[in-house]
Amino acid sequence: LGRFTRAHPDLRLELQAGRGSPLAAALAAGDRGLALFWSPDGTVAPGDTCLQALPIRWIGAQGHLPPAGGPLPLLAMSSPCHVRDRAIAALAAQGRDWHLALSSHGLAGIWAAARAGLGVTPRAIAAPLPEGLAPLPDSSGLPELGDTHLILRHASASPPRAALRLAQLITDELETPR
Repeated sequence: LGRFTRAHPDLRLELQAGRGSPLAAALAAGDRGLALFWSPDGTVAPGDTCLQALPIRWIGAQGHLPPAGGPLPLLAMSSPCHVRDRAIAALAAQGRDWHLALSSHGLAGIWAAARAGLGVTPRAIAAPLPEGLAPLPDSSGLPELGDTHLILRHASASPPRAALRLAQLITDELETPR
């Protein structure tokens, strides 16, 4: 984003972090030119691009495993959230009791609660995890959750050149090995 704003100083870039449904509605209304959002199965609308499929992992405090007995304390995004729904369905299919220890609209609260050992959270790992957090080992006994997909969507079938350039920079950044 920094490279884009330096290359296009005449454009005003306005970023909005939010949920997939409101972002899709803002695109449809013409209030946004481009959006990135998560899709449960990688299904794309015409003109969409699936940029990545990422595994959903159980994340908790580094070195801590969830309790073997008793309900699993779950830290999750507020509904609607397909990752939350998938985790709850997988726990039910496994016969694992759980309770919602935290529901949040943002990741900051979830990460803080996980780091404090208040529970575990299902998340796709798209970047390094915050300090003190780690994916739980397979030996934790929690169910696999599959993948989620990062989708790029333009507001129009003929996006402006700057929107195409921004989409290309995002794609290039995601393809760069870390």
